[in-house]
Amino acid sequence: MKVMGSAVMTLEVIVLGLVMPVAHVVYDYPLSTVVWSAAGLMLLCILSIGSMRRDRRTAVATGSFVQILVFITGLFIKPFLVPAILFGLIWILAVVLSARVDQAKAVKEQDQQGDSANTETV
Repeated sequence: MKVMGSAVMTLEVIVLGLVMPVAHVVYDYPLSTVVWSAAGLMLLCILSIGSMRRDRRTAVATGSFVQILVFITGLFIKPFLVPAILFGLIWILAVVLSARVDQAKAVKEQDQQGDSANTETV
């Protein structure tokens, strides 16, 4: 989860920064609303990158909370909705795949411990 979650959040920070001018210029949202919303979301994404170093549960909870906030912001500022849906799906994929990787690592570690126990008894 550390690598995949951090990568998703880092790319989301970049995309949210690129959506700001689109929301202001093309969709004519007030500049202060766009900047404060995007800056807040970007700050939360950066803080969640820091939480990825902790255990898996904390990383998933923090990242999911940020994804929900981005989606809620997208309901009020329409240009944020496309990245919210896209990164929400990518986040779900990252959580599912990291769970599979963690499970495979646990099985491999169990097999290695079993093999070392068998070689000691021979």
